[in-house]
Amino acid sequence: MFSQILIEFRNSKTPLSLGGLSRRLDVEKSALEGMLETLVRKGRLKASHGPLAEPVVECESVTCAGCGSAASCPFAGNMPVVTYSLIEE
Repeated sequence: MFSQILIEFRNSKTPLSLGGLSRRLDVEKSALEGMLETLVRKGRLKASHGPLAEPVVECESVTCAGCGSAASCPFAGNMPVVTYSLIEE
């Protein structure tokens, strides 16, 4: 599974969130959290706190990338997001 995670990061042009990676790999977020932390500790990934390039809100396993109500949504753009990126060797 660790190699699949690293392949996803190599193929991605942007940092990935836990939710984004979960959807790409079709794996529960709770199963990925520890693996991402391990890869960060081993120096393979870097964790960054802040906004994504596009606003993404995850509510009860539903991801919103913006809708007609996004301007009035209390969550859009206000949720802290941790993203991960590959550290090139």
